[in-house]
Amino acid sequence: MPSASKKESVVKASRALSFVLLPLLVAASSPERAYWLVGTWSCESLAHTKTHMAFTREQDGMSMQNRYRTADGVSGEYDETYKYDSQASRWTWETTESSSGSKEEGTAGPWLTGKWTFDGTRRYENVPAQHIQMIYSRIDNASFRREFGISHAGAWMTTSSSVCKRTSS
Repeated sequence: MPSASKKESVVKASRALSFVLLPLLVAASSPERAYWLVGTWSCESLAHTKTHMAFTREQDGMSMQNRYRTADGVSGEYDETYKYDSQASRWTWETTESSSGSKEEGTAGPWLTGKWTFDGTRRYENVPAQHIQMIYSRIDNASFRREFGISHAGAWMTTSSSVCKRTSS
């Protein structure tokens, strides 16, 4: 039979471990890290498209208004929604139809590491759906990278990449 001091040591170790693990478990199921995006951002893509993104916190997630101007001078706007399902611990993302006629949607787990990856589809009218990924990578406290890729011949190919800098919180 273990001595009282050994039992006490085990209890202290258990408490210490729960003190460390409990916040990690709460963070794993929390959508809070994604809410870091709330605010306005100024972005530029590799193709020199300038974008202004405005993320707003909603009751069950976020909305984002995306205004852009390409290097050729073409302007457009579309909206995105990010909904968090706390029961499934999953995010869903979708765009309104853009001026190009595409609609995108996907799902992701909570944002736990430096990257937040949505796996989904892109649809154009009368064209087969494409398997896509959208990846947010936090660069520092005031900037992130957003990339889009498609699955092509069994490999991922980046189709768009932008770096965004915070303009307000």
